Amino acid sequence: MIIQSLMTKNPRCCRPEESLKTAAHIMWESDIGSIPVVDREQRVVGMITDRDICMAANFQDRPLSEIQVHQAMASKIVACQPGDDIKTAERLMRDNQVHRVPVIDRNGHLLGVLSVNDLARKAASDRHLSSPQVGEAGVVTTLAAIATPRPMAAFS
Repeated sequence: MIIQSLMTKNPRCCRPEESLKTAAHIMWESDIGSIPVVDREQRVVGMITDRDICMAANFQDRPLSEIQVHQAMASKIVACQPGDDIKTAERLMRDNQVHRVPVIDRNGHLLGVLSVNDLARKAASDRHLSSPQVGEAGVVTTLAAIATPRPMAAFS
């Protein structure tokens, strides 16, 4: 199964210069915990999570309206392309301990987002099939890898 058939198309996103208040509002309205950050040409330049927002507000001790997204976002891009196999996305999620990956074209433009929740829902709907497109074991392994605590040295 390829990513395009399971990804969320036209996902909500924000720009690096917007406030964390704006990003939090987008997440609240959309009932999601992470959104891609895109430049003016819709190229992915980062990801921001609800946790990033909370930590930035705590450590900077300023209102969300005074902190820009680029000050809290993860700028390491972990992404896949729409024609990639689902197993590629699972590996990226496991290796990078992320719940969601942006789906981009060859020029880095945002096309969609694939989440571990998308994988879990597909695995649950396929569980009665003799040849599921997304297997439960793969999703469980991916979720376990994402949930594995990182060494404390990573936080120094």
